[in-house]
Amino acid sequence: MKFNTVPKNWVSVSLDDICDIEMGQSPPSNTYNNHGDGLPFFQGKAEFNDLYPTVKKWCTRPNKIVDKNTILISVRAPVGPTNIAPARCCIGRGLAGLKPYSGVSNRFVLYGLRALEIQLSSMGAGSTFDAIASSDLRNFKMPLAPVNEQARILQKIEEQISRLDFAISGLNRIKTNLKRYRASVLQAAVEGRLTAEWRKDNLPSETGAELLVRLLKERRAKWEENQLKKYAQQGKTPPKDWKEKYPEPVKPDTTGLPELPEGWAYCAGQQICELITKGTTPAASKLLNGEGNVRFLKVYNLTTSGALNYNIKPTFIDREVHFGELNRSIVRTGDVLINIVGPPLGQVSMVPKEISEANINQAIARYRPLPGLNNRFMMYALMAEKIMGWAIARAKTTVGQTNLTLEICRELPLPLPPNKEQDEVVQKISHQLSFADAAGITIESALKRAALLRQSILKRAFEGRLVPQDPNDEPASVLLERIRAKRAEQAATVKPARIKRKEKGHAS
Repeated sequence: MKFNTVPKNWVSVSLDDICDIEMGQSPPSNTYNNHGDGLPFFQGKAEFNDLYPTVKKWCTRPNKIVDKNTILISVRAPVGPTNIAPARCCIGRGLAGLKPYSGVSNRFVLYGLRALEIQLSSMGAGSTFDAIASSDLRNFKMPLAPVNEQARILQKIEEQISRLDFAISGLNRIKTNLKRYRASVLQAAVEGRLTAEWRKDNLPSETGAELLVRLLKERRAKWEENQLKKYAQQGKTPPKDWKEKYPEPVKPDTTGLPELPEGWAYCAGQQICELITKGTTPAASKLLNGEGNVRFLKVYNLTTSGALNYNIKPTFIDREVHFGELNRSIVRTGDVLINIVGPPLGQVSMVPKEISEANINQAIARYRPLPGLNNRFMMYALMAEKIMGWAIARAKTTVGQTNLTLEICRELPLPLPPNKEQDEVVQKISHQLSFADAAGITIESALKRAALLRQSILKRAFEGRLVPQDPNDEPASVLLERIRAKRAEQAATVKPARIKRKEKGHAS
């Protein structure tokens, strides 16, 4: 929202005109705790909710303290989001506290800042991350309505937004239920329940266990063939024990996993995949935004639906880098990718047909199923909660970062049905999830419209169009003069005390 003029009886003011502003300052890290000692400590947007932030830390030696109901505004990465202090609290350098003067409603300022959040955000600057300077925040302009009109505006805003929030709450409940539905379909699929009826009329010519034995034999034969080629190229005769050097893939640990139906078997990822590996990230100078020969995929390109969203922040590398230093990170059509650095973990996507080759960074692992296996079945199996939960339970956490090692990825137990049943499982999952996907698109669209409607309500409010003006209201200019007079009076009473202390110190 932008405004060039303000309604009659309103004035355009800077935040410093109507608020006591306290810029945050982080206390020493050894004064933080998470067991309730001291004052609640808020550091930034990560703790914000719709209105009040979540208390995650406390501080025993706070540097900057604000009172209950003070407006908290994020001033560093991102700039602009707001919440209200739920109690007297300490604020770090990522926040500022705004306490409106008498006659100015804190909710009026809060909604005004939310109406103008885009403009606030655009003022963020910095080489490492966006931040707004104290002077820019203090000089930021917003419209101020007369006292009585502030009350009428707030009543109308909260009346309309409460109805909107009720609708949004219903949409979010449906969204949560769809997520549960997706999870239940995937779990039923990898446990064999989704194809239980189909299986009665379709006996396999090769069970999952027999399929695994065949794949392991083919895998070993391929290794032996490659080893013989290497010896031949080197002009060497294979030693007597050369076959004993075969790296036998690990067997699955199925602890805590459900029993599979007859004809299925558990296998470790390493048993049914070509080399499971992770990507590599080159120097920043070799990453190209929006141009280049080969797509370079990062974690944010992976999704929880299986689709690869490679249009988010598209990054590329040149082909010589792709086939050079990043040769081990190459992915192809049909490869299944998972993020191994979080939180969160467990985003799974498959490289689509339109991408014949791409490259991945070090936070992504690549599964490439052996020929003859259904890649999409593997993708769905990795997305199942109990399968991925097995991996996450074994993840390593250090300094707030959770990692799945390649060993965990290779040992990850996966269900292996007969080949034809893999195809049937994929078909049934795709059919059932298509309804959830369509409903999800509708809900996301409705949520976006709701967000736009919320901004429309605030825009109309601060353009003076949400409620009628009353010519009998005291003009906001009078309120502003009263605030200035009161501040001048307070400054005058404080100054002599400071002078007296200085004189006393000089005399001593």
